[in-house]
Formats: sequence, C-alpha cells, structure tokens
Amino acid sequence: ARDAGWLSEEEYNYELKKVFAARLDPKGGHMSAPEGKHPQGEMGDFGCPRRHLLKRFPTPNGEWSCNVCQTRLTKGDIVFGCRACDWDGCHLCLDKAREETVELKKGSRCYYRRPDGSFCESEVLQVDYSLDPPSYLVSVDGNARETERGRLCYFIPSAHSEATGMGSAQHPSAPPQNPPAAA
Repeated sequence: ARDAGWLSEEEYNYELKKVFAARLDPKGGHMSAPEGKHPQGEMGDFGCPRRHLLKRFPTPNGEWSCNVCQTRLTKGDIVFGCRACDWDGCHLCLDKAREETVELKKGSRCYYRRPDGSFCESEVLQVDYSLDPPSYLVSVDGNARETERGRLCYFIPSAHSEATGMGSAQHPSAPPQNPPAAA
C-alpha cells in the first residue's frame, strides 16, 4: 500500500483537473488565479521543477523538510507541495519568494508589520535609495513612520493568513471581499 498523500501520475492529473474545474480558493487548500495568470500568482523561483499547481496542507508528521531552505518541519506546519515531483516548500520560503517579486515605491499600498506581529494597511510615501538598504517612509495609522523593507509586506504572509482567515494573496489594493453571511 502507498503512503497517504502520494498519488500516481494518473491520479494527480485527475485531481488537477478537478482543481481547475472547481477553481478552489486558498482556504480550500489549493491556490487559484484569474484567467490568464500563473496559477499561484507571482512566486519568483518558488515551486516544483515542472511548475505544477501546488497544494497547501499541514505536514502529517515531523518527517518533512522544505526543499528550498532545507528546514526540518514539525507536525502541522503549513507547506505547499507537489506530489508528482515530490517537492515541498515551507510558508516562509513562499512568502520570501513572493515578496522578492514586488518593488515597493512611492504610492505603493502594502501592509506594515507592527512590533507585536499584527498587520495594518499602509502606503509608501517616500523611498530613500541613497541609503543601503533603502529607507521607507510609510503611512501607518494616519502617521508617517520611517521603516525598513523587512517590516513591509505586499502580500499577507501565509502563516498569518492561516491564523486570521485572511487570504494569503490578499492585498490592500484588491477589491474588498464579501463578508460571510450571518448565521
């Protein structure tokens, strides 16, 4: 018997067709994109060698590791994996790869990571490229604040989105999501 989670190529292709047909959202475990876009958005070099659609899932045990950073993962860590290529990437590497595809400049809308780890919407007011690394002047809660790029996120980090229910691909310039219906 095969280990749970491993699919034959035929099973994988069948599941992939179901994903594209259903257009499942990231909360459902699959990443999707509007027509004409890469199925996982801008991810830089993050992904399996054959660029298959990745599935988001928690690791079933502590025997998994990230193919990008080689970090050993613990049970329940969120990974993005491809069973056809036997490839898995941790959420930290995904977040880093996505952020590296985006240049924040004056007028860019983004998220500011507060010292307590929470996020708020922000806008880049000015970038000082004369410094190495560049310094960013951003609007945070109506006040101008100088910060470094490491505190700014174009995308909500995937671990934060899992904990808060915000989509990992959510961005402040995106149209607002429909609120859930009251029970």
